[in-house]
Amino acid sequence: MRFSTSFHALLSECFPPEEIAPFLGGSDLDRRTPKHRLFSGHYSVHTAERHFSDCAWLTFLREPISRAISQYRSWHDPKNLTPYWIARIDPEERRAVELAQSLTFEEYLEIDNEYIRASISNYQCRLLCSFPAEVTTAVCSVSGSNLSEKVLESAKRNLIGQFGFFGLTEHFADSLYLFNSQFDTAVFDANRRCRLNASEVVQPELSLSAGMRLKQLNELDLELYHTAKLEFTRRLKTTTPALASARSA
Repeated sequence: MRFSTSFHALLSECFPPEEIAPFLGGSDLDRRTPKHRLFSGHYSVHTAERHFSDCAWLTFLREPISRAISQYRSWHDPKNLTPYWIARIDPEERRAVELAQSLTFEEYLEIDNEYIRASISNYQCRLLCSFPAEVTTAVCSVSGSNLSEKVLESAKRNLIGQFGFFGLTEHFADSLYLFNSQFDTAVFDANRRCRLNASEVVQPELSLSAGMRLKQLNELDLELYHTAKLEFTRRLKTTTPALASARSA
């Protein structure tokens, strides 16, 4: 599960600092303390089922092509490889990030690096399904297989049935309205201007071959996002009919 940068910033304002957990990964997850009430990170459902079964799950989905480009932009920027981050990622991820900083986007799409391929291929499907990472790695390069269909269907079921809330990065204001309506709260002002990552709003020009390659690598994520948009629209119309009517006018 993951939050958009802006949603995480807003959500953090609702908790005192001592209740916000630092990023927890690997063996750290076994040492979570009772005082922590807000956890954030790119956790898979498989991990959440083991370590956060007592928590409400929230996530944001992003249009898959934009998400993959954003991943490259983040890894390609040396400023993002901070000492704090280096101390919390495994050596394999660090090597992949360092490699990405020397690659053009087209080279990044074709590099024979398992970690990079996993980061840009059906990433959201693999996080949201209930299968462990060692199983879902195969769907980075294989589509149309029985495993791929199982991963996709599992991700759809979990997104709609297991998450307390999901939003869409491209519809951030409506996502805040939906959150307020769904939890019967006014905690978020959907008209408030929020800080966004530059990669959330500025995208590079893609060559035709790069665009086709990205779609090929994200066939499952594109279908998952289509399903998420339909469900998001249904929920928005159901919980905030006046808002939905105004936005479609």
